[in-house]
Amino acid sequence: MMVSVGAQDAAPATAGEEAVPTLGNLPDGKPEAKPDGKADAETDGKPDGKKLEDLEPEAPREPLKGPLSQEQLIRELTAVQSLQARQRYVDALQRLDEIERVNPSVADIYNIRGSILLAPNLRDFDRAEEQFRKAARLRPDMVAADFNLAELFFVKHDWATATKGFAQVMEKFPKLPESVRHLVIFKQVLCALKLDQPKVAEKLVEENFTFMDNTPAYYFSQAAMAFAADKVSKAQEWLAKAGTIFKQADNLAYLDSLMEARWVPNIGLPPVDDAAGGQP
Repeated sequence: MMVSVGAQDAAPATAGEEAVPTLGNLPDGKPEAKPDGKADAETDGKPDGKKLEDLEPEAPREPLKGPLSQEQLIRELTAVQSLQARQRYVDALQRLDEIERVNPSVADIYNIRGSILLAPNLRDFDRAEEQFRKAARLRPDMVAADFNLAELFFVKHDWATATKGFAQVMEKFPKLPESVRHLVIFKQVLCALKLDQPKVAEKLVEENFTFMDNTPAYYFSQAAMAFAADKVSKAQEWLAKAGTIFKQADNLAYLDSLMEARWVPNIGLPPVDDAAGGQP
């Protein structure tokens, strides 16, 4: 589920540094979801069930000399996200450590690191939360950091905290692009359903989505409400309609959300940790 924030969303310059376009991901920087939970053989970031620290790191390179220019930062952070997309998390985290050493005030470093730590293979919630909060402190106008913080609680199945976080995103950023705004509201719909508040979910859908929209939010919301009512066949019909009308890339973030809610199976997702506040 990757909805990249475009390079036109430029970050304000910090002391001693040039402005850097936001390269963080909405909502959590995970590689594209696959319904069967399988990863491509060449991009499997955790082969044979190995732990993160056991994976073979990237070949050593020359240490960065900083501070880096804007162009260098963009190049380095783009390389990190390429590694992240291929699930080469050890290499990506090592590169981020190197970038942080020479440019410690760039919010993207912490947002991207948090999104990596939130990946299904890792799910280090405490460290991810710390990284997202640091990114938000460094750059209060960074949509991705606030979204990802709310997403963290969504992934933990802490629905009450998650829906508050998504509501804060909507309040703080009232002019979000439609694609991002609809995804945020869809997350609120899922949280309401999981909190056994179907009327709240229905109102959100009625006030914000129609079948004429340029996003699949309406169709996936209908599917979610059907899943919540144990009408699985009806839910599958709505998913099929979305698949017919919209491109796979348009549907991925929504499908991933249903997977995280455990309404659509994905064997690649870890069990929900009840001790961490997770709920079914």
